[in-house]
Amino acid sequence: MNINWSSFYWGTYTTWENMHPLPEIEVSEAALKSFISGLLTDRQINRLLK
Repeated sequence: MNINWSSFYWGTYTTWENMHPLPEIEVSEAALKSFISGLLTDRQINRLLK
């Protein structure tokens, strides 16, 4: 193997979810805006939320 190669491990989704639990994230427009405010303008965010 060299720098251009990669390898993958295969498993079930339950194994993945057990090893990588999802963090508790608030689901709201305010939470979305706080996550993407540095990536999109306010106008783009408002258009996305329509």
